[in-house]
Amino acid sequence: MKAVSIAAAFALSIALRGCSAIGSLNPGPIQAFDLSDVILDQHTFQAKAFASNLDYLLQLDPDRMLYVFRTNAKVPDPPGLPFWGTWEGSKA
Repeated sequence: MKAVSIAAAFALSIALRGCSAIGSLNPGPIQAFDLSDVILDQHTFQAKAFASNLDYLLQLDPDRMLYVFRTNAKVPDPPGLPFWGTWEGSKA
């Protein structure tokens, strides 16, 4: 199975769908396929952005990110955990 970008696969499917000039290359009606059959090209900007976001999120402390959720749910936080603040202000 070849790795292709989503944009290239989409453009090819649009081109082949209604173009009668292609003739024998026309694959016919669109058919369903499993998502597991799709491989994203690792060199697209989407894949690079995903990897960059994942690297950043893995550097964050989950306990600090969950501080406000735990406060609202009345669940105690780990002791000595500093508070980052929220969109609305610096108090939970």
